[in-house]
Amino acid sequence: MTNPENTSASVTNRPARKGGLVGWRIAAWTGAGLILLLPWVAMQFTHEVQWTAFDFIVAGIMLSSLVGAFELVVRLTGNWAYRAAVVVAAFAAFLMVWAQGAVGLVGSEDDAFNLIFLIPLLIGATGCFIANFKAAGMSRMLATMAVVQLITVGIGFAVTRDPDCLILLAWVFAWSLSAWLFGRAARVAPDATA
Repeated sequence: MTNPENTSASVTNRPARKGGLVGWRIAAWTGAGLILLLPWVAMQFTHEVQWTAFDFIVAGIMLSSLVGAFELVVRLTGNWAYRAAVVVAAFAAFLMVWAQGAVGLVGSEDDAFNLIFLIPLLIGATGCFIANFKAAGMSRMLATMAVVQLITVGIGFAVTRDPDCLILLAWVFAWSLSAWLFGRAARVAPDATA
């Protein structure tokens, strides 16, 4: 006789144990702190890196948001596919905003055309709430983000003829991977949510 508490859905969708993954949590927060230190160290050796207090505050908020998302999902679900999907999507979103703010995705960071590439992030921000953070809805939302990102890359390349636009295909891959992982989480536990 099968014990209902040992089914894959109940095992993978349960909250994480308090003592689990402590090493990963410490590594994530330490890594964020070290990343934030890199520009400060670089400023000691070169004048090419010029960060203001505002730059450090914004970077700190962004890194805290990224690691905070990781921390939250680890605490709320034991579903590894769901966790991985959140990590991939959050890291990709972080990199997109960071790159846009630092140097611009195409041209310079002041080029207004770069804003078109952030449209998938707006879809993601609203889609999370529409999907109620359920894995199946999140999968569909991230698949939509991948398609929209692909369209924005096509538009960007057609308008600018800048081959740098093609680097944005990496985000198409990231959104697609996250969509697949959320889909996997939904198959294991249909009501999987954070």
